[in-house]
Amino acid sequence: MSTEDLFAKHIVEPEPNQTLWHYMSFAKFMSLLDTSSLFFSQLKNLNDPFEGIPFIDHMPIGSEFEKMYKSTLEDPNSWRHYIVVTCWSANSSENLGMWNTYASKFGITIKSTVQRLNDGLNFASESEVFRGLVMYDRAEGEPGDNWSIFFDIFHNKRKEFENENEYRIARGYNDPKQRYMINLAGGILIPVNLNRLIDKIVISPESPNWFLGLVQSITRKNGLSIEVTHSEIDRKPFV
Repeated sequence: MSTEDLFAKHIVEPEPNQTLWHYMSFAKFMSLLDTSSLFFSQLKNLNDPFEGIPFIDHMPIGSEFEKMYKSTLEDPNSWRHYIVVTCWSANSSENLGMWNTYASKFGITIKSTVQRLNDGLNFASESEVFRGLVMYDRAEGEPGDNWSIFFDIFHNKRKEFENENEYRIARGYNDPKQRYMINLAGGILIPVNLNRLIDKIVISPESPNWFLGLVQSITRKNGLSIEVTHSEIDRKPFV
């Protein structure tokens, strides 16, 4: 089976025009503008402690993945160190739960699409880059299907996180120097064309009006002609 067929079997890629949201703090937004780079976090640093841990029921006895899993038990950080991800919410509109979890009163969400995100990113190499929707079933793979275990490591989560409806891009690094730098920073910055990436910048529903003006000013000063608006969640009903 070709690599493309394996991807199609184990990872679901949404339509290119699927709306995506990336919730972040104001500090992370400033870093995005300052570096023109998107931060990819190590799996081990995400908010789910099961990230990067394969589902044990998937493990064919005697497989190479069983050996890797045992190695992970001895060294819990192994591949969780060198697989990095960027996580986006694949919803047609904002999500209040995502605001509460990933952004504060002065938080921001970037509105984009699958097409914009992938067009905007500038990987040095497309090798070991995996894109697709996160699955929340932790379903048992077919006997001997080592690939289901491999993709389960970074594209399958517990049902408790299903409300995130996550789309993620994962990248693996094998070079020892790159792994060392990733461990120091907790992840890696990937260059991105911000005008291609960002469709709209939305500020937190709890933020004051002056914060809207501040984000608009900072966006303009960074040479971006991108709409900045308040969250639709705080829209007032007609009286």
